[in-house]
Amino acid sequence: MQEYMYFAALNGGKGFVSFFDGIFADLGRVYIIKGGPGTGKSKLMRDIAAEAVNKNYTVEYFYCSADPDSLDGIIIKELNIGVLDGTAPHVCDPVYPGSREEIVNVGSFWKSDKLKKESDAIRSLTDRKSALYRELYAYLAAAETLENQRLSLVSRAVLSEKMEASIVRLLKRFKKGDGFRITPRMVEGLGMKGAVYFDTLLRSSQKAYVLTDPSGIGSLYLKQIVSVCRQNEQPIIVSHSPVCTDRLNAVFLPQAGISFSLLPSSFDLPEKEEIGLINTDRFLDKTLLRLDRAKIRFCAKESDSLIAEAKERFEQIAKLHFDLEQIYISAMDFSKKEAFTKRLLISIFK
Repeated sequence: MQEYMYFAALNGGKGFVSFFDGIFADLGRVYIIKGGPGTGKSKLMRDIAAEAVNKNYTVEYFYCSADPDSLDGIIIKELNIGVLDGTAPHVCDPVYPGSREEIVNVGSFWKSDKLKKESDAIRSLTDRKSALYRELYAYLAAAETLENQRLSLVSRAVLSEKMEASIVRLLKRFKKGDGFRITPRMVEGLGMKGAVYFDTLLRSSQKAYVLTDPSGIGSLYLKQIVSVCRQNEQPIIVSHSPVCTDRLNAVFLPQAGISFSLLPSSFDLPEKEEIGLINTDRFLDKTLLRLDRAKIRFCAKESDSLIAEAKERFEQIAKLHFDLEQIYISAMDFSKKEAFTKRLLISIFK
């Protein structure tokens, strides 16, 4: 059985960017989990997901981009049910309490007297984490500025009409879709484990096109894919880039069964006949490109350096994060929580 693994939010140049609204908004039933770090929110979602899989339902897993070992949410597709972490930074509150959304408060299973005794440590760890996040986002904001400058320089050499004509020819073999709409599903995140990539959209494709993108115009190519899909009334699934979150790094056409992806350099491309390569440099005027080559290289080098600094801050955040979790874990009554989980599973799958 295929695992559907995504991110529901990203850490980038604009800070914490949530796609929760686009992912969970249209579900018929939503369980919003409230509680602190280490209180078992992710474990609760995994238990619900495991029960769903046992009943042969399809589950989409949305991992935390900061801590990719934890879950931000799940969707049980056949039941049209979502379960999500509704605590900061992705605060989520009911819009239609009871009728659509249900609050699940795992904080009711912690021992407040224990946490009060650890108040100074909790405050210190939380404040130090927040300070590091501010530094991290400042580095990513600077990296995004340089990436935007680099794209601006390269864009002067883009052969836009040639790019659009190529995409139109590629997609005209497919029938029109049943209506253009965009569904967000992030496949790449930046967090405590560095850059993490999920190949879900790649594996979901009958035919996958991978962009080899030496000069960095892949996001423009994907933007043009979206434009043509709009004209063809094709629904699409899109993934946004982790640093420049207003850019795309993947587009999937589920009704056509094809995808277009920009892959991180660390990802080893599987050898499959269903994968085609598209070199985006063919849509560039090389003479014009050479005029700004030095500036483009400078932007790329400095951007990489700033992202490396951000990754170092994430490593520091990780230690504080797990120290904070341990305090809450020591104050939890997990036996009561597990008994509650059993009752919740019965309620969800009755």
